[in-house]
Amino acid sequence: MSVYIENMKLRILTLFILSLILAGLVYFAVVVSEVAPPDVSEENSNPATEEEIETGSNTQTAEGLIPGTTGETEDNPPDTAPSSTEEPPSTENEDGKGFRSVSFFAMGDNIVHDNVMRDASIKAGGTADDYSKGFDFSHMYTEIAPFVKNADLAFVNQETLICADETKKPVGYPDFNSPRAMGEQLISLGFDIVNTAHNHMLDMKTSGLINSIDYWRNQNGITLIGGYKTKDEFENITVVNKNGIRIAMLSYTDFVNYTHDNSSGNVFIPYAEKNVILDQVAKAKTLADCVIVSLHWGTEDQYYENNDQKNLAQALVDAGVDVIIGHHPHMLQTIKMKQRNDGGETLICYSLGNAVSTMLYIKYMLGAFVTFDITKDGAAPVKIENVQVTPTFNYYDKDYRNIKLYLLKNVTQDILDTHGSAINYGGNPVIADLEKRVNDHIPEALLAN
Repeated sequence: MSVYIENMKLRILTLFILSLILAGLVYFAVVVSEVAPPDVSEENSNPATEEEIETGSNTQTAEGLIPGTTGETEDNPPDTAPSSTEEPPSTENEDGKGFRSVSFFAMGDNIVHDNVMRDASIKAGGTADDYSKGFDFSHMYTEIAPFVKNADLAFVNQETLICADETKKPVGYPDFNSPRAMGEQLISLGFDIVNTAHNHMLDMKTSGLINSIDYWRNQNGITLIGGYKTKDEFENITVVNKNGIRIAMLSYTDFVNYTHDNSSGNVFIPYAEKNVILDQVAKAKTLADCVIVSLHWGTEDQYYENNDQKNLAQALVDAGVDVIIGHHPHMLQTIKMKQRNDGGETLICYSLGNAVSTMLYIKYMLGAFVTFDITKDGAAPVKIENVQVTPTFNYYDKDYRNIKLYLLKNVTQDILDTHGSAINYGGNPVIADLEKRVNDHIPEALLAN
């Protein structure tokens, strides 16, 4: 009996120990299941977040391509480079999304007189009579160079044709034919948009204009406006795509010099006929976000814009033009913002005056360049913002040498006193008179510091 009782105790103890072991195993299994990682198989992976967009084989985030994926990046550019007037639109700005901006620089009449070439020849190691050493124009533009370089787009009215080559020697006033070295200088400064619609565009007859058109069209990164071989070219509106903003560039001239004509019909002259301009503006507004009109207009030697300029400017404002860049009077004229009926504003530059030249009198030395931003936020219309007008002053000495385009704020009385115009033609220029002319034409709010 006692043996039976002992065996029962042993069995009960064994069962108790086994139950404890089993309970421990169950507890361990539960704990392990709670801390185990989730299934990371491809079929059960989490969907992409809202910042990720599947585009073919490319995964993009709001910041661009994810590292490691295929696609066009800075280190893997597209096979075909865009043309000089086209940039591929950024994904961020598709469908009118995102803020974008283009900084723009515009300068007036760049005129290559004989003395401008002589000075550049001497700087290149030649003489005033021997151009065999070439030309160095760089010293003339050192003060404006940073402004040109910093702009996304830079415009110049190249008042003289660039068509001097082995068949046409360079000459100055009155029938200009400028050396290609001037074109190279403008390109090296950073100019992107060159206007050639002006009264001197037939100085070397139609062959000279065609030569100049071909020269500019063969330069990488340059958009030529105002020079057209055919009417079809003229009607094919130039649109520059920069930073996701499409900018239409239109160009016209009031006339060409009376001694020249286009009777051969080998080129097309873009005359500033109001109805033609308004038709092109209407078309341009269907093609671009921003419309800029270059106009060679007005009356030479006049401090103020004439009624024809005012009337055409108002018609362009009413048509929704964003910027008017005027040149030809050789004088600084009114620059202002004008409110439009559509709620926007138009920047009107009636005349930016001269840049580099060796015209005779002090009144021709004062000019300006204008900078502004073309901005677009989403699908909203563009705005012209941050307009800054910087007055300039062109210098040469009594021998028409050491030509330099100064910022007016850097001009001293000594510079005025040694100016070739003051010495050779008198006038006793003073800085206060130049500043008064600036203030007469430009609102204080638009003047650069």
